[in-house]
Amino acid sequence: MSLEKVKKLAKELDEELDNDELRPDDRAAIMSRQFEAMLLSGWSLPNTLRSNHYDLAIHNDERYQTDSRSVIITAKDLAKSDVRHNNISLWLENEDVDFSVGASLWRHEIKAQGLSEYDPVESYRNVRERIAFNISSIETEQFIFCAAGARGHEYNPKLNIMPLDSDQFRKAMINPVMAPSFDRHFYAGDATDFDGQRGSALSQADKMSFSTLKNTAENIKQLSVPIQKIKLPGLEDGVYLMIVTPRQWEDIKRSVSSNDWLHMRYRADCLAKDSDGYLLSGHPKYLLTDNLLIRKYSKPVRFYPGLPLNISDENNEATTHEARLSKDADFLVDRAIIFGAGAIIEGWGGVKRAAHVGENMPLRYEFWESYPDEQGLIRFNYKAMSGIKKLRIISDDGRYYDNGVAVLDSVVMPK
Repeated sequence: MSLEKVKKLAKELDEELDNDELRPDDRAAIMSRQFEAMLLSGWSLPNTLRSNHYDLAIHNDERYQTDSRSVIITAKDLAKSDVRHNNISLWLENEDVDFSVGASLWRHEIKAQGLSEYDPVESYRNVRERIAFNISSIETEQFIFCAAGARGHEYNPKLNIMPLDSDQFRKAMINPVMAPSFDRHFYAGDATDFDGQRGSALSQADKMSFSTLKNTAENIKQLSVPIQKIKLPGLEDGVYLMIVTPRQWEDIKRSVSSNDWLHMRYRADCLAKDSDGYLLSGHPKYLLTDNLLIRKYSKPVRFYPGLPLNISDENNEATTHEARLSKDADFLVDRAIIFGAGAIIEGWGGVKRAAHVGENMPLRYEFWESYPDEQGLIRFNYKAMSGIKKLRIISDDGRYYDNGVAVLDSVVMPK
């Protein structure tokens, strides 16, 4: 399995760092590769949606693009470096699409706990788990908000990193967040619109339920421009992945019998046994009904009464209008996200070139130390360049569609 190969690579590269005769450039190159392999072998939502993890980890000297049938398509081009909004292009299989994603440089500083002497390898080992957690948390929120087409109005300081402030949020996301295209926006219950401007508005009765799942699966089948299924290793047929908020999960559970609930859990367990892919790894609770594989996500995209969001119009250009729940509404709205193949594209650039083993090797990550501060602590710095964007295509009739992602809004009750 790709996961085990990436873990093994991370371990082997870590052992190479113990060589006392390494030149600074050699050490910088190994740290970059080791950290990338460590990140790609960890459990995170973006990792479950990526593919070709091992190939991503080993391609450092040339442009590489992952399988276009996965949820996240990754273009790695380390020749693009240190320039804000450096575009990295993607070429999709069997599609007349040349799509670019802007990648921007970002950096962070972290204290090396308990270290007061200058030792690059020990400092790196001291902080890498915390750096990896920070990066995974940021990436997870970026992918959720990008796919959902909205930041939402929920902010929990214990969970969220991405700010609510619109200007800060736009800067942190790098590329524009696009509202779901009209044909990719579904609603629970009898609703056909968010606030009633263009259809039947969400009301307290429009909660997530088992019948909502069945209707959504049917609606996806009937799309004039279909969303391609996610191809899982070892399986002939693909699936769609639907991530729901904890409150939506509980609403589904309340809407079915215990036998039906156990049956959906059993079907998901059988799927996990048959496939050796990342998608079903590391997450204990899945449901499977029709071709919808359902799991929870912990950082909900949630909309509050009286606050605005953008909704796409029913036209070819995917223009948007502002919508909002009534200030008097006694409910909130949570957004589930449905992933198919080719939903999100991400671009990875380089930050430096190191003369590693006689070669001019570009680096995905750069690490460096600051000398002890006034408290006598080493500060460890790192930087990288990346960007993500939702993939949007134009159909033969000239209409814009989100390529591999849809959303479903349902009512939840305030706690």
